[in-house]
Amino acid sequence: FYLFAFLAIFVGIYVHSFNFKFEGLTGLLLGQESEIGYSVVSISEKMVTDSGLDSDLSMRWMQASFVTVCIAMPLATIIAMAGLWVGPALSISLQKSLFLFAEVTNAWCALDVFCISLIAAILEIKQFAAFMVGDACDGLNVLLAEYLDPELQGDDKCFDVETTLTPSVSLLFLSMVIIFFLNNGSLWLAEKS
Repeated sequence: FYLFAFLAIFVGIYVHSFNFKFEGLTGLLLGQESEIGYSVVSISEKMVTDSGLDSDLSMRWMQASFVTVCIAMPLATIIAMAGLWVGPALSISLQKSLFLFAEVTNAWCALDVFCISLIAAILEIKQFAAFMVGDACDGLNVLLAEYLDPELQGDDKCFDVETTLTPSVSLLFLSMVIIFFLNNGSLWLAEKS
């Protein structure tokens, strides 16, 4: 299971996991660029480049923190847990150090938080976008409904956004489940022995 989880995370962080699709007038104006796919790695890159703060230390710190908790720690915790299963062949001192390392990496692993955030984005982004725009587009929406309804395919809003998961996000979700249950179960067993 650990090898599968390691490979699933390693592949899952590079493949597009979810898409943002801008709809309404904004989507019409963006054309082909109205749908953007993201992966864990692309999020880490875009958080710095799209902010326009490439040389800002605080943005680099945020990027490093994201990569650490969403990529490095899940991979490190899998390696540590696999090492614990080889434990009887190791010295007691090395077993204790590996157990401590496994507990620390498991505690800092935030792949589950990332996956839950994706689900929250799916459920809430449309409402959040409507809240951010507020009633600023109400007058424009009336004009869009009257003059651009066919081009907008009935989505007569100046701005709307839809989030969708891609099938490849299943790699991240499956890895998250394996890490959560296998690591916590293995840590519990290691603590008891």
